[in-house]
Amino acid sequence: MSDIAVSFSRMSYDPAVKNYKTFNVARGKFEDIPKFVTSKVWSPIVWKGGDRAKENFLSSSLFSLDIDEGKTIEETRTLLGDYGLSFIIATTKSHQKEKRTDTGKVKPPCDRYRVLLKAEGDVTDRELYTYNVE
Repeated sequence: MSDIAVSFSRMSYDPAVKNYKTFNVARGKFEDIPKFVTSKVWSPIVWKGGDRAKENFLSSSLFSLDIDEGKTIEETRTLLGDYGLSFIIATTKSHQKEKRTDTGKVKPPCDRYRVLLKAEGDVTDRELYTYNVE
């Protein structure tokens, strides 16, 4: 089985950041991923030329779900555990903080986190990847 590929940027937080570098983590070392995703700007997708743009999707071996409101971390942990899935939950920078939306609305503190799930193999079709994440 192949390694899990994750893309990282050495730049500060910016969704439009370029120059992502791909790193491989042994699939059997899934538990090592939190130390990477909590210390760098990252993406579960490998990008052609390191350029984070939809048309540059090459592959992904992780599904990343961004949870900004709704289920608590504990509820999600229980649900995924009931299905017997391997997963990682990592809080985001706005976890348990007030969050202002683009329209100026202030949302109260709550659990805000990402759930990482291993794909059975590399997903190389962007539309299939998007479908599964949605």
